[in-house]
Amino acid sequence: MEKADPKSKDKGSFSSDRAEYRRAENGPTKSRPYERFTPTTIPISEILTNIEESGMEKLLKRPEKLRGAPERRSKDKYCRFHREHGHNTSDCWELKRQVEDLTQDGYFKKFVGKPRTNSAEKKEERKRSRTPPRRIDRPAVINTIFGGPSGGQSGQKRKELARAARCEVCIIREQRPTCPITFDSADLEEVHLPHNDALVIARLIDHVVVRRVLVDGGASANILSLPTYLALGWTRSQLKKSPTPLVGFSGESVTPQGCIDLQVTFGQDKTQVTQMAEFVVIDGRSAYNAIFGRPIIHSFRAVPSTLHQVLKYSTPNGVNTV
Repeated sequence: MEKADPKSKDKGSFSSDRAEYRRAENGPTKSRPYERFTPTTIPISEILTNIEESGMEKLLKRPEKLRGAPERRSKDKYCRFHREHGHNTSDCWELKRQVEDLTQDGYFKKFVGKPRTNSAEKKEERKRSRTPPRRIDRPAVINTIFGGPSGGQSGQKRKELARAARCEVCIIREQRPTCPITFDSADLEEVHLPHNDALVIARLIDHVVVRRVLVDGGASANILSLPTYLALGWTRSQLKKSPTPLVGFSGESVTPQGCIDLQVTFGQDKTQVTQMAEFVVIDGRSAYNAIFGRPIIHSFRAVPSTLHQVLKYSTPNGVNTV
């Protein structure tokens, strides 16, 4: 997650808050390591130029200053990311690492190239094929979630909602401009087929860019993990009570920590849409920082497609793609 709006209300440094939470829970952590980077069709310096020209600088975390005395560095080499002499932009390891993070979150699909396989890799692959596969412990995936406060927090509220659905007297529907939302072969140009990937995006939640957000039409509630909630700068005492349990986490019924209403933003400039959404905060292991369930999907009039790896939604200025 990256800070998107430095002028938003003071919640402390969300990155430092998250680090403190992790240290308290799991001890010291290290940045995500990469032995190999995803091959790209253009140099890393050109990707940086694309980020700057498209106004996406907020997705990058400003790097720390280079170590060592500046007078000892090579003046012939300059890094536009660090804004210092010492190495070229094309050799900047920190820039490559951050771009790889964004690539894993679904950005820069048009710059992703086909991986090259050399003879050494082929030899290693043959060697691995002779040995039995190792068991890999993977985090559990939440496939379907039902329950939550969307239908009301009590039996009386749910009955009122059901009675309102049967009422047919003088129905006045909200008039909102809509455009047809379609998917075609053009949406598959940057997708490597075949695949069975879930639709995972990065979105602005409460003025902060939150990565690893699962779009799940099978979930009846919007979910926010407790570590993400704390990293946004909120406290447990600010949660509203939510007695309605959720079913779907580890196959068991889970009582939420509580609920909170937060701003969610889709798009930028003319296609930007911001709405308040109610999130259920869960203290449990998850592969995702947040889950956008049917409440958000329907509120934004969005249509997700896991095959095309995009989410499209209607705006007064037409259909936009995430």
